[in-house]
Amino acid sequence: MMKCFEKLVRDFITSSLPGSMDPLQFAYCHNRSTDDAIAHLLHTTLIHLDKGRDRPQSVQVGNCVSSTLTLNTGTPQGCGLSPLLYSLYTYDCAATSSSIIIVKFADDTVVMGLISDNNERA
Repeated sequence: MMKCFEKLVRDFITSSLPGSMDPLQFAYCHNRSTDDAIAHLLHTTLIHLDKGRDRPQSVQVGNCVSSTLTLNTGTPQGCGLSPLLYSLYTYDCAATSSSIIIVKFADDTVVMGLISDNNERA
C-alpha cells in the first residue's frame, strides 16, 4: 500500500517539475549513470587543461627577467591537478641502489648518492 502511495506522490511531484532538470544530476535519472558522471568530469577537466595551452612564461631572478617563451605542454601553475599528475609521472622513478636516495616534494626531485672509491656507476 505504501509503495503505491509513494508512486502517486512521486508522479505528482514529477509532473510539477520543469521539463529539464539539472543537466549535471546523474543519479536517479533515466539513462544516466556513474560512468556518465565520470566521463563528464574527465571531459571537463581536459577542456580546462587544454584552455591553458599557449601560456606565455618567463623567469625572474632578482631584477633579471628572461625572454618570454610560449608553452603549450604541461599544466598551468596553480592547477589543482599538477601535484597528482607530477606524482604519477615520476612514480616509477626509484632508486636502484641502497647508496642512492630519491626524494620528491611537490614538483621538485632530489637525487642524492654516496660515491665510494670514485665509482659513480650507481
